[in-house]
Amino acid sequence: RGLLNLHEVEGLAETSCVAYLYAEVGLPEACDALLKLGSDDQLLCWLGGARIHAFKANRGLAADQDSVEVKLPKGPSKVLLKVFNDGGPWGACLRITDRGGKPLEFTQRTE
Repeated sequence: RGLLNLHEVEGLAETSCVAYLYAEVGLPEACDALLKLGSDDQLLCWLGGARIHAFKANRGLAADQDSVEVKLPKGPSKVLLKVFNDGGPWGACLRITDRGGKPLEFTQRTE
């Protein structure tokens, strides 16, 4: 479902902290897509080194709070999230779908 509860990751603080989340996803063909994002609290997102989204307020985590239209190339794409926490439980969500909201099939680098 794309949700990651950062307060469940051992060693991460729960107040006034930041986490970076990185993924590489590969597609067999270039396509128009949506990056569907969620966060608790603030969030920045980069695709291929370019910042494509910022949410700069506090909120609770839910899937698909923000949607960003992107053009994904054939082959690998690098996605970086920066999640800010101002206290308590925190987390982030990333789902990659087509423009209609259907999840895309992709490979993910795991090393």
